[in-house]
Amino acid sequence: MARQETLDRSWKILKGGGRAVTIATRSETTTDKRAKAAFFIVKPNRDQPNDIGKLIDANTIRAFVGAVFPIDKVREALARAERGKTRGKVAAIFPEMSVCDSVSKKCEPVTSI
Repeated sequence: MARQETLDRSWKILKGGGRAVTIATRSETTTDKRAKAAFFIVKPNRDQPNDIGKLIDANTIRAFVGAVFPIDKVREALARAERGKTRGKVAAIFPEMSVCDSVSKKCEPVTSI
């Protein structure tokens, strides 16, 4: 399981007191003593993506993008993500897609990430 391997490698690079959060694998398979599990039910909430965007804009959390594909190459993007060898997320962008800063409300067209 590529996702489990990624979680297992993550323990080695976490700072003291750092946390790794995942919903892609189960904590029961992890032997690290820092692992904690929580059960949750997903409920749609449109404010959450905006809140995450604000945390990214404030540099409180960082998103790592390892590869960007145009939407017409989404099959290649999926294949790359499934191989599990990419550092960071694999993203697909749409034509005329914009990224907006939640503080300044400025938007810029995306050509690459």
